[in-house]
Amino acid sequence: MNTDRIGAAEDIIPDDLWPTEPSASKVRSFANLKRWSEWWIASEGFRSAVRDDPLAPLAEAGIALDADESAAMRALAEGDHESFGELPESVEQYIDLVERIRPRSAGPPRASGDPRLSRWRRREFERCEIELGRMSAWKVTSSPVAIELAVGCTMNCWFCAVSAQPLEAVAKYDDEIELFDGIASTLRDVCGPTMRHGFLYWATDPFDNPDYERFAARFAEYAGAWPHTSTARAVQEPDRVRPLVACSRGENYRNLQVSILSEGALRRFHAAFTPEETLGVSVILHTPDSQAPVARAGFARSEQRARRRSRLVGVDDAYTPACVTGFMVNLPHRRVQLVAPCNPSDEWPGGVRVFDEATFDDADDFAAIIDTFIDRHAVRRLSADTPLDFRRLLTYHPALDGFDLMARSHTINLRSRPALDLIGALIANGDHPTLASVIDVAAARGHDREAVRATIDWLDEMAVFADQVPVMPPEQPVEIG
Repeated sequence: MNTDRIGAAEDIIPDDLWPTEPSASKVRSFANLKRWSEWWIASEGFRSAVRDDPLAPLAEAGIALDADESAAMRALAEGDHESFGELPESVEQYIDLVERIRPRSAGPPRASGDPRLSRWRRREFERCEIELGRMSAWKVTSSPVAIELAVGCTMNCWFCAVSAQPLEAVAKYDDEIELFDGIASTLRDVCGPTMRHGFLYWATDPFDNPDYERFAARFAEYAGAWPHTSTARAVQEPDRVRPLVACSRGENYRNLQVSILSEGALRRFHAAFTPEETLGVSVILHTPDSQAPVARAGFARSEQRARRRSRLVGVDDAYTPACVTGFMVNLPHRRVQLVAPCNPSDEWPGGVRVFDEATFDDADDFAAIIDTFIDRHAVRRLSADTPLDFRRLLTYHPALDGFDLMARSHTINLRSRPALDLIGALIANGDHPTLASVIDVAAARGHDREAVRATIDWLDEMAVFADQVPVMPPEQPVEIG
């Protein structure tokens, strides 16, 4: 990562995100508004002081805003902006910037290098829309790959959505780089340009591995971009985080995420960097007084560990902390999984659904496993004896020339396919008809068998059927090769 030429202040924000004409003064304004937001979320003391006097706590927090800007931000934060009146221009533009950031890296998964993988990723996104609702599904960043460079984590955060266990081992660069190269090469071939959205952690903290930056630089050679980094150790290791902060701009805007666990840590982090320097850094506040929501996943599913139940979202809220639709690799354990997001549950407490799992010995073995995973799950054809049922969260309504399926957040309108209305009625009847029996009934009523089969396959691609291919419980890995 080259930090020699950082560029002008206005270059921090990418061109496609600028809500107005770029300028250094607007960067300063946005950066201070962002810092105000961080303190508001993190500290009840700050919130209380701002309610009494919009300027009172700003100097101590190192925030350069005027009283109107602070009061407007308070009104927005408390949902009272209508009574406030016209917002200051700086605040309106900052809100515009925040809204532009949200959809930038989320939404439907981008095409992969292997069209079979693209097909599977798209189907899983369709499933997430049904299970989570469109709003939640579109917030998920569908990264194609995550590679863990350690086993476990040192932080033991009570809210950890992935239930990270104590640090057990780390991958050493000099010992593992040959295998890492082989893994990265295979992933580049199957993921294509989407590999740039991959990262090198999961139930780990990147900074627990002393060689993280070396691995990240090597990953960038294959992916074409520095991997997204999320760490809770920024305050403990300022010398390591500083280069990443410096480069969180332009194409790497919001490529660094820092978790802050206390108000003291927030003060130290802010003291180490100017507001402008951290404008491109995502700061996640997990202080005791934080208003930031916590996924009802992993450790936070435990009554004993979930300290602030009011901050938990999930289950009824349909929220997942997962952001990988593809391959989860653990380098020290030589393990690879095919995973996708889901709503956290007793079966999948981390909101990560495991479709397949295997261990590998070397790069060739890894490549063979990846191909097996894709063949097994992406290129699927329902067998004749497959029982057909709509997903539990879908409600069937007949319609002219087809039918509608009511999902959590939207309606799936299905029309103008051979025998579509008949197929829908047979499945909705609740008798669990097999694929063969549906085709037989449709054929008896004059429909072409191949056309009926094509309609059923089309429905399957839209992920409307209850799961037919068993997914693997995490405790039952399969050895391949």
